Amino acid sequence: MATVKEIKEAFTLVFESSLNPKFKKTKNYKLWKENGGMLSHLRFFLLGYFGKVQPEANTFLNSSGSTDRGRVDFAIHKVAIEFAVRNQNQAISSICSKNNWTEVHKLLRRRKSKSFDFTLGVLVLFDYSLNPDPSKIKENYRNWKDECKDVPLHGNCALHSFNVLYFYIDQNSPKCLQMNIRG
Repeated sequence: MATVKEIKEAFTLVFESSLNPKFKKTKNYKLWKENGGMLSHLRFFLLGYFGKVQPEANTFLNSSGSTDRGRVDFAIHKVAIEFAVRNQNQAISSICSKNNWTEVHKLLRRRKSKSFDFTLGVLVLFDYSLNPDPSKIKENYRNWKDECKDVPLHGNCALHSFNVLYFYIDQNSPKCLQMNIRG
């Protein structure tokens, strides 16, 4: 089983490499750093790093809403991973809990059942902006219930804790803030 530490090491390698000028010689690199463009590249990297990865893995959600199914970006062994990117021109709200509510919801409500037994959930945030704010991100995810109070959370279900890995650039040096978020 993969651990949060191993997931952090893998994504640290990706984030640090993406800042390396020799790595950035790729044509249309700015497009590559967008969430959708990065997912396919991450899929191959994670496959090589962990030996097994399931992209867009189905999951059941503990929900009484219209659907009880969802898809997480990646499943590595028994770890559900959601991924979001903030580019240089985007506001910090683009990676906050309210704008990433569907990702947070899937990690909070992942069902621990026979076929979809995700024992861990990890939300990975890459922040390529010139003005990262780790304290705001930390406060935002720690207080996700207040931030998302107007977003419906249907049913009386168990909410699982998950981890947030926030990667950002601080004085030209990559950093990672790790948080455990309680359901």
